Amino acid sequence: MRLISSSMTLVLRIFIPVFWMVFFGCLCLFAWITDDQDLPLRDPDVFRLQLTVFFGIGCLIVLVFLYPLKRVELDDEYFYITNFFKTVKLPINQNLVFTKRKFLGRFWVTMRVETKNIFGNKIKFVCNQQTMDYLENTLVK
Repeated sequence: MRLISSSMTLVLRIFIPVFWMVFFGCLCLFAWITDDQDLPLRDPDVFRLQLTVFFGIGCLIVLVFLYPLKRVELDDEYFYITNFFKTVKLPINQNLVFTKRKFLGRFWVTMRVETKNIFGNKIKFVCNQQTMDYLENTLVK
């Protein structure tokens, strides 16, 4: 079995969102429950609002860009797609459309499959140049 998605998927999908929610969520909560005199700022309400907006934008980025990432593996007959909690087995003999964007030295790939599954018909994952070349040369018809 060959791993198609990057091993960074675990970090991007699980560790970064958990760290973001816990650390900045607690910091935001702390800023709101602390008395105004205890915060070392002139205008604590502006700081609280800025911190809340920063936390909200970060959560939105995690939800839009990191949460949809999947781990993709491949053998001779099937794709194995997982979100680290559920796994789907899809046949390889179908029309596949790959859309790729290069960002931070990796390819952020959207794979469209014919058969809709529990993850939908668009599977998003991150891979490197070698894997992208393999996919384009071997699988795309």
